[in-house]
Amino acid sequence: MTYPVLKDKYKFKSIVNPKEYTSKNPRPYISPETIILTYHYNRNLTDFISKILKIKMKKFGNFYRINDKLGIYFISIGAPSACAEMEDLIALGVKELINIGIAGSLSSKLKAGDIVLCEKSIRDEGVSYHYLKPQKYSYPSKKLNRRLEFILSRNRIDFTIGPSWTTDAPYRETKEELIKYRDEGVLSVDMESAGIYAVSEYRKISSSSIFVISDVLTENGWHQYFKHNDVLNSFKTLFKIVIMELLEDL
Repeated sequence: MTYPVLKDKYKFKSIVNPKEYTSKNPRPYISPETIILTYHYNRNLTDFISKILKIKMKKFGNFYRINDKLGIYFISIGAPSACAEMEDLIALGVKELINIGIAGSLSSKLKAGDIVLCEKSIRDEGVSYHYLKPQKYSYPSKKLNRRLEFILSRNRIDFTIGPSWTTDAPYRETKEELIKYRDEGVLSVDMESAGIYAVSEYRKISSSSIFVISDVLTENGWHQYFKHNDVLNSFKTLFKIVIMELLEDL
């Protein structure tokens, strides 16, 4: 059986579309063209952004609007959730999306708190196949990735560039997959990026992903660091640098 079940589904036109939905269910804000997409586990960073960075934000539920050009949107984990929210945001006018979230390390060279700029993602989730022709990887915007690489380098942030493996089933990550992907040079495992890149390509917008390593997979087991200070501090660093640089550029 193929996936999706209807072969070549990606070629067919949708009956349902996000512009129709958003026109009949309007948001109480005008969306900026650039969005930082992140997750509910980072919600505590709003205090850091407003009180420490002194950046004023206007709150609309899960959306924090910084100005006409930039906002932050908090969503639930997983490609299906991320991509459904993306569709609405794109329908509202978003042109550029920077995904900042956690990832697990497959590499012995990466530890908790390390930062990874994702160069491509293995499509081991389901969403991307509804948007693009089946192939192993989906890809971020080259231009946006280069821009983020420049921002991180200019601010002397240690980071690694490499591929990720996107899965819908975090509790079914196996030793066999770990060994296979690690041996291929894949650095991390996440739950959103392959889907985000696919929707972005389909809708013709730019997107990139930056990860903070929150856990480590080895052949001997799973090592969790989700609440460690190294992880939180890396998120603070990323949000500070990315927001300040974008405010300067936009």
